[in-house]
Order: sequence, then structure tokens, then C-alpha cells
Amino acid sequence: MHLKGIENIISRIMGDAETSANELKAQAEAKAAEALAEAKTQAERVYARGLESAKVEVENVLLRGKSMADLEGRKALLSARQEVVDEAFAMAEKALQAKRKDGDYANLLCNLAKSVLKKDSVVVLDKNDFDAVGAAVKSALGCDVEAGDLPSGGLVVKSGGIELNLTFAALLRQYREELEQAVASVLFQ
Repeated sequence: MHLKGIENIISRIMGDAETSANELKAQAEAKAAEALAEAKTQAERVYARGLESAKVEVENVLLRGKSMADLEGRKALLSARQEVVDEAFAMAEKALQAKRKDGDYANLLCNLAKSVLKKDSVVVLDKNDFDAVGAAVKSALGCDVEAGDLPSGGLVVKSGGIELNLTFAALLRQYREELEQAVASVLFQ
């Protein structure tokens, strides 16, 4: 499989996604600050109206309010970070889709298939990809190439009753868990 190409695409996306991540992070921090300010204001009102015994309640309200604001802030920040990571992977998939118009697309498909091909293998391409680069892939790989109903570019290799899904969407799903931490650490350092 050709992880180097995916890693290169993700690396290019990181710069764009970092700007978006910073903006979402600032929004999340502003929400946390707003929630903390609101909790503080509410606690001060209770204190002003309260009696001596209300001092203990005010302290409890402040602690709960701060804890809730901190929790809400962390949740908002985590949600914003997840949105940015999701966006980075969506951009990676779009970049892979754009490769379908690239003159080197047939080589990309061949590189994906080479490591898993066997003598009886059949490569299945999306109908559009088959029409555009099917002959070049067949010539380069020396195996049968068919048109199929694939969702997102890439290919499927059939061999001995086994189908290996090497479509872009499947590859991104397969490697997302492995790459998600690395993407997040680059985006949010």
C-alpha cells in the first residue's frame, strides 16, 4: 500500500487545518471564559442576598460553577478539536479524489495494487477510472482489470475468492485510528 502518498497529503493539509484549529480553539476558550464569568456573577448575587449561613453556599456555588465552566470549556475544546481532525481527514479524502484527475493517477493505482497482487488477481476500478486509466493499469500490472461500482476512487483486488478493498475511503477508515493521534498532535501542538 502507498501510505507515503496519504502521509504527504495529510502533511499538506495540516497547514490549512492548523489555522482552522486555532480559530476553533479560541472560540472554545471564549465560551469557557463566558461560562465562568456567568457562574461567578450568579454566585455574587447569591452572596449579596445571603445571610451568614449563605457564605458556605456561595463557596459551594463558586466551586460548582467553576467546575462546570471548566468542564464545559474542556468539552467545547475537545469538540472543536475533533471537528478540526474530522475536517483534516475530509480534506485528505478530497485531495485523494483530486488525484483522480492527475496524470499520475494510473501509477498511484498500480502502486496500491502491486504489493497484494497474485497470479489470479483481478483489479476492479470505478467505471470512470476504468474508462480513464483501465488500459494503463492493465498494461502496467499485467492482470485483468474490470469496471465496478466503487464509491471513492482507488481499487479492489480480487484473488482466490478474497477481495481486498483499497478504495480511498476504505484506506482512510483503516488508517484513521493510527493517524488520528499524529494529525491531532501536529494540529494542536
